[in-house]
Amino acid sequence: MNIFFNGLLFVVEGGQRLGQQEIATSDIATEGSATVGSFLPLIIMILVFFAWSFFLNKKQKKENQAYKNMVDSLKKGDKVVTRSGIIGEITSINEKIVELRVDKGTTITFQKEAIKGEYRD
Repeated sequence: MNIFFNGLLFVVEGGQRLGQQEIATSDIATEGSATVGSFLPLIIMILVFFAWSFFLNKKQKKENQAYKNMVDSLKKGDKVVTRSGIIGEITSINEKIVELRVDKGTTITFQKEAIKGEYRD
């Protein structure tokens, strides 16, 4: 019990000054390395952001290229579905416009970009 009170007394009286002295000494020792150490998490976050952006952009470009190839390969007679869910058969197609037959005697004109993909039963 006596050791506990002596330790408590040391902390209350003299330990406080000793602790401040240790903190000041450690601040001086790390002053030069504080600039690199404090920016390291920021540098890591920036690198992770650029890596994430690169891979996300690469994936999106790949998907866009696959969609473009699919739209360019469409031809008369293909069954397709539009982005709005309309299913039809291509009756005519040019650079920007696609005509779909959705029923006997009923055709609808769409932009090529409105085609979602080929329709499979």
